[in-house]
Amino acid sequence: NFDENPNHAFLSLLMVAKCQRRMGIGRDVVKAVEMEILKNHSIKCILAGVQINNESAIAFWKEMGYKIISGPELLPDTTIVYRLKKDIKK
Repeated sequence: NFDENPNHAFLSLLMVAKCQRRMGIGRDVVKAVEMEILKNHSIKCILAGVQINNESAIAFWKEMGYKIISGPELLPDTTIVYRLKKDIKK
């Protein structure tokens, strides 16, 4: 029910310690969360955000099937992000 839309879910934060990266942990966590989200059959897409200066995270999310759907966006905490979206195929 992200942004009052019952068809949208939002992944708000995924952080993996630097020493634990590139071991499949992030991929496994995202897949597990997506499986939980998919239990709600009204969800049509999953949204997320990624900092524009984090090239490895951008590559990760693209590998996970997410697409950039916005230009750089300044958030209230002064973070600049791209919005991401993954459509759910049922």
